[in-house]
Amino acid sequence: MVTLSALHPAYLTKALLSHLTKRDTKSAIVVTSSTGSVSPVAGYLSYSASKSFANYLGRGLHWELKDKVDVLSWCPGYISTKMTGHKAVDTFRCTNTTDAINAMYPDLGKQSHTHGHWKHKLTGRQFGWLPEKTFANIAIKDATKQFERNQKN
Repeated sequence: MVTLSALHPAYLTKALLSHLTKRDTKSAIVVTSSTGSVSPVAGYLSYSASKSFANYLGRGLHWELKDKVDVLSWCPGYISTKMTGHKAVDTFRCTNTTDAINAMYPDLGKQSHTHGHWKHKLTGRQFGWLPEKTFANIAIKDATKQFERNQKN
């Protein structure tokens, strides 16, 4: 988990940076993090920690490379994918891949960090203002449900 979510973005950026900064047209890097990077998520601690690293990597690179490369730390919430068990798109939390990506693009080159889709902005803000104990209780219930679903399959 740490290798995939934290180290790979850092190594890939390091490997490509000299090429990206030499281009005649401005390049872009989108570092994919998660709303799980905003606060530790019980049951997903290695995921939260590695996504926090990716989040701060993207945000820091945004400022360091501002005049050379557009860098955006993207922290989406639930997206209906194989990783989320194709969670159903719902009214307030989960969206599909196309809508999530299309909502992220307008922030590229304008800010260092985004949740992208309005549903994910709402979720990200909730993580920020909920007391940690409340958030942890919600997260552990969600993690338990996910674990139980995975055990059935």
